[in-house]
Amino acid sequence: MEDVVERTPGSFVEMKQINVVWHYRNCNPDYASFQARELLDELHSIANKYPMEILVGKKMIEVKPIETSKAKIVQKIIEKHSDADFCICIGDDKTDEDMFASLAASTLDQNVIFTCKVMSDAKEPTQAKSRVESFTDVLDVLNELSYSRQLALPRFPVKPANVRPLRR
Repeated sequence: MEDVVERTPGSFVEMKQINVVWHYRNCNPDYASFQARELLDELHSIANKYPMEILVGKKMIEVKPIETSKAKIVQKIIEKHSDADFCICIGDDKTDEDMFASLAASTLDQNVIFTCKVMSDAKEPTQAKSRVESFTDVLDVLNELSYSRQLALPRFPVKPANVRPLRR
């Protein structure tokens, strides 16, 4: 990935605890798309030698161990906090969908779970229960949820103004 960064101005590698992500959102779109295809080809050529998973998201390519996912992490958190009175999960990428699905299938009371996808395209499918259009809306939602909790209003559901429920 470092080689791709050198060839692609504006891109960068993010080293996380268990995964590595190449981001190219600040690059020339055509050239970055070409570099992304090249990187994917290279990663796929070595993927069978290592227990790794390759995820393609919004202007990013992520490599992580096969047995690791956001859904599994959510499951571990729920196991530790099965008595939670509120659970919020907000994401903006395809890589967040397994997390939303995991929460929907969890043993937590579904009335205390708030899942939300940040997405401008209302027709894009998602496992989240609701959506907002931008990260600015996320801040508004968090402010309203925080204010509601301070007033000790009913636990859930809180319906901030910018949240649009998804109809299935």
